[in-house]
Amino acid sequence: METAVSGGWSMVFRLMCAVLMLPVLAASGQQVSINDLRQAGFAALADRDAKGAIAAADSMVKNDETEPSVWRLAGDLYLRAGDYKKAIVQFKRYIERHPEHEADLWQHGIALAFDGQY
Repeated sequence: METAVSGGWSMVFRLMCAVLMLPVLAASGQQVSINDLRQAGFAALADRDAKGAIAAADSMVKNDETEPSVWRLAGDLYLRAGDYKKAIVQFKRYIERHPEHEADLWQHGIALAFDGQY
């Protein structure tokens, strides 16, 4: 019987495996789902692994160049991982496609402030 604690560790283990497999999958040319990359990115952040989170965001942007929600999500990962310049680029792409959401995208303002642009 799986308890809540062991179930939690099981999820952490699966997410960390996903983070560690990103370079292998990228090298093999296999596609990784955006959801897997999102989970890997946030697992890396939870583990204080900024490079892993940035790698997940880079893969998200590379794997799906056309979906604005991916740009916003990647921007959020970049922001939380401390890569403000990449975050700003993704948030600007999102705002260009969805200008009606600019006021709701507070993360863009935070990234600009951290980058000294606001």
